[in-house]
Amino acid sequence: MAEFDVKTLTIQGEFCGPCVQKNRLKLRSPERYVFTVRIDGQRVGLEKTKEVAAAIGASTAPVEEVGFDLSSAYPTVDALLERANGSYPNGGAKEGIVIRTDEPEYCALLSAPPSMKVVGNKYLLKNE
Repeated sequence: MAEFDVKTLTIQGEFCGPCVQKNRLKLRSPERYVFTVRIDGQRVGLEKTKEVAAAIGASTAPVEEVGFDLSSAYPTVDALLERANGSYPNGGAKEGIVIRTDEPEYCALLSAPPSMKVVGNKYLLKNE
């Protein structure tokens, strides 16, 4: 992709739509959702991810919340689990949330930028 001046572009995402994993979003046509972009091996931030997604005709995975103090907003595991509960626009139980920094910051403990998924209990119970 010359417009991004890259040698290697890696895009991680999800293909959703009719006939794909029970189509939990109840989409009428196939859609692509991008959630991670790496340019020359380095994960890029949210804004650059949106640019790349738009360039390939895809959407980014929905961003529900942006904040700077996760531990104050959700001080316990139970608070995070409650935040992960919710519904898709079609009313179905959403799977959960992904938490990561807007801009990738290296974490020595993980040897990578931090990212975690919190799966909602309501989703787990409904989809056993």
